[in-house]
Amino acid sequence: MSGLAAILAKKASQEEAKEQVHGMISRMSHRGGAGSSFRIHGGDSFQAVLSMGGCLSAAAAERGEPAPPISDPNATHWLLFDGWLSNGRDLFEEVRRALPRGVACSDTAAVLGAWFLWGDGFLSRMKGNWALLLADFQEGFLLGAVDRWGTRPLYCWEGPDGLYFASEIKAFKAHPAWDPRPERQSAYEFLNWGISDHTERTFYDGVFRFPQGEWVRFRFNASSWRDGRRQKWFTPVVGGFTGSFNDAVEEFRPIFQRAVSRRMTGGRQGYAISGGLDSSSVACTAAKLAPKAHREGFFIRTPFPGHDETEYAKGAAEAAGCPLTTEAVFLEGFLEDLDTVIADVDEPFRTARFYIHYLLCRLMHREGIRVAMEGQGGMNSWEGISPFFYPVSGTGSVKGREQKPSGRLSRPIPGWG
Repeated sequence: MSGLAAILAKKASQEEAKEQVHGMISRMSHRGGAGSSFRIHGGDSFQAVLSMGGCLSAAAAERGEPAPPISDPNATHWLLFDGWLSNGRDLFEEVRRALPRGVACSDTAAVLGAWFLWGDGFLSRMKGNWALLLADFQEGFLLGAVDRWGTRPLYCWEGPDGLYFASEIKAFKAHPAWDPRPERQSAYEFLNWGISDHTERTFYDGVFRFPQGEWVRFRFNASSWRDGRRQKWFTPVVGGFTGSFNDAVEEFRPIFQRAVSRRMTGGRQGYAISGGLDSSSVACTAAKLAPKAHREGFFIRTPFPGHDETEYAKGAAEAAGCPLTTEAVFLEGFLEDLDTVIADVDEPFRTARFYIHYLLCRLMHREGIRVAMEGQGGMNSWEGISPFFYPVSGTGSVKGREQKPSGRLSRPIPGWG
C-alpha cells in the first residue's frame, strides 16, 4: 500500500506545512520508497495552506502508477491515490478524452479523469480497494473518500492549527503538538464487547476514520471533522435468494472466481495458507485459473498440542500446487515483538491471534513477496458466527448501551503514541 499525507491549516506557513507533510510521510516509509511531496496552497482567497504528499509502494510503481500527487495541466486539481482498480484499464479508456494528450495509463490517471467527467459521481465508477484525497482549487475544497467496504484506511486528525490527513494514525506523531488521548466511548465498547472499527471514531480522541461508501468534503476554511460535508455514494443491497443449495453454489462460484482473478498478478504470487476454508479456497481457485503461474504458500505453525494445523496447511498447499514455507510461533517471540506490533497497528486488537497474521506478513516480506493473497472470515460466515453480533445477542441492538463519559482523562494512557 502507498501512503497519503495532507495538511489543511490556517495558521501554519507554507514551509511549516511542507515540513510537516515530509515528517508524516517519513513515519509511513514502510509503505513505499518511491515517492514525492509537493507543496501547494490556496492563496489569500482561501485563507488556508494546503500541503499534500505521498510515498509510492513498489507494487504500485511496477504497475506504472505515478508518484503522488498528480495534477491537471492547469494545477487546479490535485490527487493523492492509494490502491488499485480492478476496472482501471477500462475506466482509463473511458475517460481518456478528459485527460491531457500523452498521459500514460494508470489507475491514478483514470481516477482524475473520472472526476473531470462525472464530478461527485466518479466514485461509483471505481471498482477495487482504494483511498484518495482530491483538492479542487477552483471551488476551494478537499475531498476524501475510501472504497465501498473501507478496505484502505484514511484518517483525519483535528490538530491545533488545522486538519491533518494520513493513511496511518502514526503519521500524526510528526506534529510536535501530537498529544494522544483515548477516545472514551471507543475504549468502553472495545473493553466491554470487543468491537471496533464500527464507527468513524478511532481509539484516539480527535482522530476519525473516513467511512466506507461516503465522501467527506472540507472547505479550505474548515477546522474540524464536523465541518466536512458528507454524502453516501454507495449503499449495499442485500437481495434474497430462492433456490437449492446447488443453485447457490453455481451462482456463488463465478463471483468468487472473478474476485480471485482480479487480484492475481503476473509475477510471484504469495498465498497465506492455513488449511482452513478461506485460504484454501483462494489458493486452489487461483491454481485453477492460472495453473502455470508461480505460486508460493506461507504458513505460521503453532507447536502446541491440539492446535497445530500443519497437516491441513500442507494438504491445501499440495492441492494448490505450491511449495509451502513455514515458521513457528513461540511465546518468547510474542513477548519480544509485542511493543513493535502495537506500534505498527496503531490501535488495539481483539485477540493475540492477530500476532499470527503479523508473523505471516513479516515472513512473506522477508521472502520478497510484494503482493499476497489470503482469505479471512469466510468460515465464520458460513457457520453463522460473527464477533460483531456477540454484544447484541439477546437485545438485537447496541442502541441505548452508549457509555456517557464524564469529563476527560487527566493524563494519557501509557503507550498511546
